Amino acid sequence: MGNLLSYQIWDTLLQDLPNADDLIESGNFKPIHGWLKQHIYSQGRKYPPKQLIERVTGRPMAAFSYLTGLQAKYREIYGLEMAGASS
Repeated sequence: MGNLLSYQIWDTLLQDLPNADDLIESGNFKPIHGWLKQHIYSQGRKYPPKQLIERVTGRPMAAFSYLTGLQAKYREIYGLEMAGASS
């Protein structure tokens, strides 16, 4: 479940910080940490996990972000094309 949630939270974080990958690459974690503090850490005791994820991401826990992330990761690693895509 942690992997499902992490991808779903990451997708939401990217909406607010679209340059998050660049920030990480440059070693600047402060904006990401600030976002996590505001949206996750400060809210964790107020809401049960199921409700927290819905409040943060706007949707219930689902596998969509996780599966999309894994597909992108493995396409890049192995040079795969998307199913149904023509070259």
